[in-house]
Amino acid sequence: MRRVVRIKQLSLPPSGPLLIGTAGLALAATSWPNLGLTLIAISLTSLYLLSAPWLIGPWLRRVDRYPHFDGTTHTAPSPAPAAIVILDSGRMNASPERGGEMVTASTLERLDEGARLHRALGLPILVTGYGHLLRRVLADSFGIEARWVESHSCNTHENAIFSAELLRRDGIERVYLVTHFWHLRRALAAFRHAGIDAIPIPAGRTAEAPSERGLMALAPSVRMLDASYLLLHEWIGLRWYRIRYRHH
Repeated sequence: MRRVVRIKQLSLPPSGPLLIGTAGLALAATSWPNLGLTLIAISLTSLYLLSAPWLIGPWLRRVDRYPHFDGTTHTAPSPAPAAIVILDSGRMNASPERGGEMVTASTLERLDEGARLHRALGLPILVTGYGHLLRRVLADSFGIEARWVESHSCNTHENAIFSAELLRRDGIERVYLVTHFWHLRRALAAFRHAGIDAIPIPAGRTAEAPSERGLMALAPSVRMLDASYLLLHEWIGLRWYRIRYRHH
């Protein structure tokens, strides 16, 4: 698992383009200056494109296809969902007074959306991934106890498989699935592959249109670079899951 994480860190932006540029600088000082300059040009061009609002903004809007929960847009047909499933998005080291570790900001956004859904619908919650950490934060920060805790999964596919096992013990086969909009397509495919009918609930920020207009839409944006990492990660993940796990 750690090897996969390292590969992702080195290949996706900004590391991937920067490594190409570094190789170009090294080659430019040797007997292959033309190859080196070509790699530098590829590096700079890809970094610009991956941070350009005019390019990444429309891609974000195409991915943001699921409506947010407002109490009316997710009126469920019979049989109604019987649980809320919240997917984790990682953890990070924290100060000792916070217990030594904490969920990431993305995970906190998912917990917030799951808590809002729970208060509106009264459905029990399953947390998956770093489940025991999510359960603690859900209880401490939102005053809600998770009914099911899944802590053995290492990726979205395993989130779905292990969560489905817990839910079926209580006869549950339909859920509200809470994760970010850019992750929902892969998560939905994983849960449906596991035999769970899932209604998508996007958490956190949406793909609102960039505020930049005119020439400013051409200016590189850190936000768009961050978004391009997530979009490429999911694009690769979808295709890998189709090959590795036969997801559709």
